[in-house]
Amino acid sequence: MTDVSERVAAIIAAAEQTAEGLRKEAEERARERIAEADRAAEHRIRAAEDQAAEIRDAAEARAHEIVREAREQHRELLARADATAADVVKRGEDLSDALAQLGASLQTNARRVLQDVRHAHFQLRAPIVHASAEEPGDGLAQPAEEELGIPRFLRRR
Repeated sequence: MTDVSERVAAIIAAAEQTAEGLRKEAEERARERIAEADRAAEHRIRAAEDQAAEIRDAAEARAHEIVREAREQHRELLARADATAADVVKRGEDLSDALAQLGASLQTNARRVLQDVRHAHFQLRAPIVHASAEEPGDGLAQPAEEELGIPRFLRRR
C-alpha cells in the first residue's frame, strides 16, 4: 500500500502543482486582461477628451461668431438710430423754420388787417366828424372816442 499511497500522494502533488500552475496562469491572464482593459479605458478617455476638446473648440468658435454678429447688429442699429435721430432733428428744424415763417406771415397779415380796419374806421368816421364840425347844433351827439376807436385788444400792438 505504500506504493498506492505514494502514487496518491504523487497524484495529489501533481494535481496541486497543476492547480498552482493554472492559478498562476489565470492570474496572469487576469492581469493581462486588466492591463488591456486599462489601456482600452485610457484610449476611450483620450478619445472622449479629444471629442470634448473638439466640441469645446466648436462651441467657442460659434460663441465668437455669435458675439461678432451681435456686435455687427449693434453697430447697424446704432447707425440706423443715429440716422433716424438726424432725420428727426432735420424735420424738427424744418418744421420750426416753417412755423417761424408762418408766424411772420401771420404777423404781417395781422398788421395789414389792422391798417385796413383803421383806414376803414377813418373812412367811416370822416363824414360823421366832418358833418358834426359843419353843423354844430343839429342835435347829434358826438360819438365818444372809445365807442368808435380801435378795440383794446388791437391797440396793444
